[in-house]
Amino acid sequence: MIEFLIGLPVLLLLVLGILQFALIYQAKTALNYAAFQTVRAGTLSNAKIEVMKLEFASNMAPLYTTGFVGGSNCTPSDPANHFSGRIMNVETASESLENNRNSLTYENVICARKKVQKQMDDELVKIQIVNPTAEAFREFGISGKTIPNDNLMFRSSVIGSSGISIQDANVLKIHIGYCFELVVPFVNKIIHSLHKLSSGRTIEDKRTGENSNSSTKAGYFGAPQTDFARACLAKTREDGRPRYGAVLNAESIMRMQSPAKLGEFSSI
Repeated sequence: MIEFLIGLPVLLLLVLGILQFALIYQAKTALNYAAFQTVRAGTLSNAKIEVMKLEFASNMAPLYTTGFVGGSNCTPSDPANHFSGRIMNVETASESLENNRNSLTYENVICARKKVQKQMDDELVKIQIVNPTAEAFREFGISGKTIPNDNLMFRSSVIGSSGISIQDANVLKIHIGYCFELVVPFVNKIIHSLHKLSSGRTIEDKRTGENSNSSTKAGYFGAPQTDFARACLAKTREDGRPRYGAVLNAESIMRMQSPAKLGEFSSI
């Protein structure tokens, strides 16, 4: 009994930690694919931010169409609470898989998209256009608003004052920050606390020995001291209970297939 009591917390931490990191990995995989589809939609629609948001919601929806993350009863305001107050055992997991085998109905898909859209409304998602920059629009843009997309192979490739050429200005690069909720009990508090206590320095800062936590660099939302990450870690649920979140990041880049228009950007 004494040995069991000593080993139980360690075993419980190990098992629940594996389960939580598996869910994080699932969310990160979904986020990477959603980022790819989001930037693809932007290249085809003059980099319209609203089109990219709709595409992001559509491609993150599969994360919330099953009982593991989305809950068995999907409603737009229902939090991801499938682990709240209980630990999923083998029988429960098998039952959840069986129940969700035919759950990809039209209503569930629409509901999952609404969940992601609500996350964007609650500022749990941040889509930032890293390239082209405002300087690129001023240098290459027609009337400073539209970057030409035609005959790029015949245009000058000279790097201008913006630090890029017109060919580089026709590359759409986005960064997405996603505040993922940790839902496995016990380990969610531990991971959340460690995330808050981490140094939060970027890879570039570690290489140069500098520290730029006071401001958010373009394309980076990971440091706990940045605005997005700080808001993520401080979020609470609608009922006032703490929300244990972790910041996930994804980047994607693709050549523009339509002229980028400055009026369609929300971050420039």
